[in-house]
Amino acid sequence: MHALRESFGWKRFAILDTDAHHGNGTRDLVRDDPDVLHVCLCHTDYQSPDDTKVDVAALGKYDRQSAGLSEEEINRAYAGTAARAFEPRVRAFRPDLIFWYFGFDTHRGEYGDIGLSRDAYLLLAKMMRRLSQEMCSGRLEVVLGGGSRSDIARGLIPPIIRVLGER
Repeated sequence: MHALRESFGWKRFAILDTDAHHGNGTRDLVRDDPDVLHVCLCHTDYQSPDDTKVDVAALGKYDRQSAGLSEEEINRAYAGTAARAFEPRVRAFRPDLIFWYFGFDTHRGEYGDIGLSRDAYLLLAKMMRRLSQEMCSGRLEVVLGGGSRSDIARGLIPPIIRVLGER
């Protein structure tokens, strides 16, 4: 963040972390920086006193097996959780740049499988594109995170790039 501040004069950054595992590496880097909003969809709930470091249980207090959710319901629940956790905070925070730490390890069949399919990530991509356009002149940086299966990556990444490139 320091280099971005020095090079571009940007002060505030927002990060949506959708990797299956808690973004503690990212959190360690930005923990003491009140000008970085970090919202992590993971397995816990936490909110820092200044509301800039937030963990949200991705699917609430149930999982897809015990709740009997369909694939579409899981996708919508996950994307809805991301929207409710991130959108109002970003609007209030007013970042200069938004990051999406995009892990696809939550995809069905991946090592962090929570039952998501391509549609969940496309919903997230649409939200991130829209928010970045509304809040910071379209400045959005996508960082590819967890995920190990190349077949899943080939099915996800090109459509997400297309969505992010739409105007």
